[in-house]
Amino acid sequence: MGAASSIAAPAPAPGGNGASADATPEAPAPAEDEDWSWRRVELGRYDVAGVDVLGVGAHCVVRRATDAATRTSVALKEYRGPGAAARLAREVAVMARLAAGGPWFAAALDHSRTAAGAPGADPATGRSLVALELSELALDDVARRGPSPPGRVAAAARDVGAALGHMHALGLVHGDVKPANVVRVRGAWRVIDVDDALDAAAPADCNGFFTELYAAPEVARAAAAEAALVAAPAWDVWSLGATAIELLLGEPPLLRAIEDRGDAFLGWLGGLDQAAVDAWLAARVADGPLADLLRRACAVDAAARSPAAALAAAAAALAVDEGDDAFGAPAPSADIVLTSGVDASTPQRASAFSLYREDALPALLEGGLDRKAATKQCAKDFARLKKADPEQAASYARRAADLNMT
Repeated sequence: MGAASSIAAPAPAPGGNGASADATPEAPAPAEDEDWSWRRVELGRYDVAGVDVLGVGAHCVVRRATDAATRTSVALKEYRGPGAAARLAREVAVMARLAAGGPWFAAALDHSRTAAGAPGADPATGRSLVALELSELALDDVARRGPSPPGRVAAAARDVGAALGHMHALGLVHGDVKPANVVRVRGAWRVIDVDDALDAAAPADCNGFFTELYAAPEVARAAAAEAALVAAPAWDVWSLGATAIELLLGEPPLLRAIEDRGDAFLGWLGGLDQAAVDAWLAARVADGPLADLLRRACAVDAAARSPAAALAAAAAALAVDEGDDAFGAPAPSADIVLTSGVDASTPQRASAFSLYREDALPALLEGGLDRKAATKQCAKDFARLKKADPEQAASYARRAADLNMT
């Protein structure tokens, strides 16, 4: 394996013949911890060219790369910031442990940056890099296309539930199950981002691992109160239910709640009762096997939630396996239908918040926030906007209505 190196050619001076006394001074390069725009990076036989970003997390950036030997594509993940090498080492260790026990997880393709073959930062550049299998599709991309048919939702729930069941059997809790962390590889859905996996029954920092829209009520309650929390597989089960519902509806099930409540959202989520959840589900999903599965996943009492493996087995009986191109082109189901009044063939509806987020998110990302923190900030800012400037907030609502009419 070769050392990772950054190869960025200097920009030519005006005139194309080298620098001149009259040339405008070149702007200073951004600091290393702010520079997400590699011109080219080499990791052994893997090359990245341009800025083909596949995803940005709280601690990493993932780019499409090419194996120079086979010319196949991979996902190249770089950990950034304090503790990057330790995060890389943890991910590789967790991935190896998960991959050894079944087909639901893949091991890293390349991670060794030391002579001993152990994961760690490259000694020449300090980069912490790992090459991973490239996914064909992400579940959040599917959700953005609009409501998916129940049979296909059940297929995704089956795969994710089986993966989580395997993870839980090994004493691990994912902690951040959501559509963005589920990808399709070789025809099956896989759970990714396992570097922050938690040890079951161990203390957890309730401010550091979850995404609010998919958090279980007990996690939200602890976070709102800044209380102690012990990691539990039931958290992942609630998040699996929220993910399946998002596929059914074409938007996160609690999107409106976080838009309306902003900073108060976690307290509200932590105070949910079962009757409210059951009524919400009954208004949107017709009674039947899938509705029962969702109720079992989204029980407010963590002890009442079914294990992930049991939900996977129930989903398998309802699953419809089709090609990836079928996702986002829903067809009606004969026995399980949506009752929300939304035609399953319609595209995802715009909302006032989604339009505000489109406007505000680029500046927040440019300012240095990661996508998770930026999205959270958007929700808070939009809640404040509705109180401070109702007319501007209403203009977003009018724009959304106009778009949904077209």
